[in-house]
Amino acid sequence: MAPSAQTSLRSGALVVLFLVAHACACATPSRANEISKSDLWTRVETLFPPRDQDDSLVAATSGGEDVEEFQEELALPSGLRGQMEDSLRELRDKEAPEGMYGLSLSDVEIATALSFKHLVSPSTFEAGKEARDALMRWQAWIAKSHPSSRCREGAWGVLSFVDEVWPEALEDSDLKPSFYLKLAKNLTKLKQCGDEVKVKKGSFSFEFCKEYTCGLWETFHAMSVSASADMPGSSMMAALRGFIDKFFSCSVCRSHFLEVLADERTRAVRSTKDFALWLWEAHNVVNMRLGEEEEERGTGVPGRPKHAFPHPKKCDRCYLSEDPLKVSKGGVHSFLKSRYGLGGAESTAGGVTKSEL
Repeated sequence: MAPSAQTSLRSGALVVLFLVAHACACATPSRANEISKSDLWTRVETLFPPRDQDDSLVAATSGGEDVEEFQEELALPSGLRGQMEDSLRELRDKEAPEGMYGLSLSDVEIATALSFKHLVSPSTFEAGKEARDALMRWQAWIAKSHPSSRCREGAWGVLSFVDEVWPEALEDSDLKPSFYLKLAKNLTKLKQCGDEVKVKKGSFSFEFCKEYTCGLWETFHAMSVSASADMPGSSMMAALRGFIDKFFSCSVCRSHFLEVLADERTRAVRSTKDFALWLWEAHNVVNMRLGEEEEERGTGVPGRPKHAFPHPKKCDRCYLSEDPLKVSKGGVHSFLKSRYGLGGAESTAGGVTKSEL
């Protein structure tokens, strides 16, 4: 076939794709779809890094305790180690605030639904193929790993709708601004975590968290130790990176978090356990920075100071020693599983489940 004919055929195919996508983008989305989850996942999975043969797909919440691992020290960057040592010294004679660690199903549902509300807002909707892929990876992580059945099912609905109306084959040059505007408006009609989870201003309140970012951290940790996930840690990392880069509503937070994500240590993340431990480290990096800022400005949340995570009185096996700081790899991982690992738990009527402290 002559090159000109091939070009003509491709152009014709793209026109058809665009017309179909544009029509679908204007349509009212429905949670019901004819695409099976397995077929949909086959397409979505291509957006993640290739799985290495050595990637451990064993869920982070499964398996018994490894006694030797509790004696194994978790390597930390020297700068973070010093900051955490200072923080732990200040905590020695202080009681840990109650209700500080654990999982509120209500809070993670609200935070997840709020993240989707920010993501699809027509005024800030991120256009372009990179944003499309980041959206699909983020929703795939929720569909596979979120502790709430409502949010998991909602994620499958979003994946199905975007897969249909915004085909991967369409390039940025094939689409007009009007397409993205209509797409965003229709995405706002979808419910990330079902009709029961209200995120309209004034219609909700967090159960244990004080702010949106707290709920997000709970969500990240819960998905990192989910018993239902069959995603390697490298895929979770890709999903988190895309969400932070394209959809995190706090621009300052996004900039700082992207610096953490740029660290070469992220390249060593392979298994779900690797990711859960890296996320714990990243949480401490953020806490140390925010703790310094809050102390300088006097802007901390009363009763919720930013310090080394977790408080030593809430995890006696997380630290082999506090000064000099030696962190137990098995201790931290066990803490994360016990506090955030609800696996495939169903959403309760009130939406609240809290790990025992």
